[in-house]
Amino acid sequence: MLDIKGNDKDPRVARLSNFAKRAFVFCDVSCAGLEGILQALKCKDFDVQKEICALSGREAKRRGLEFDDWKESKCLWWSDMEFDRSGKEYVSLVTDIYDAVYAQDASFKTDLLAIGHEEICHSIGSSNMQDTVLTEVEMLYQLNRLRIRALKDCR
Repeated sequence: MLDIKGNDKDPRVARLSNFAKRAFVFCDVSCAGLEGILQALKCKDFDVQKEICALSGREAKRRGLEFDDWKESKCLWWSDMEFDRSGKEYVSLVTDIYDAVYAQDASFKTDLLAIGHEEICHSIGSSNMQDTVLTEVEMLYQLNRLRIRALKDCR
């Protein structure tokens, strides 16, 4: 089983972490990686969101800690729109983000294919959706969904 985490010595694993640098654009906002945009969702101010989106990895994670008050309201934001953390619209937003990375960063598809059919997990972080912007289950769902797409695209 492969445990997806950014500091792993296995590059196949580290490259699938949200901490990996992946340049993409989402809704006309330049992003340096998944961690940046996920942390940006904690902040209500769209200009600050854009700043956080330009960060990746630990730097993005640290900046996002400034906005952990979202846990009180259970709401996240994107482009002045509020999302209930446990709502379907939020799941759709995260799916759209992952789809944007897949469409724009060819190495993401390569990285997904590199793990083949191995089982994956994500042992760090919280499994409580009221405590994190992306749970282990949500992350694994996105990675597995896109891995299936990548395998189909290769046929």
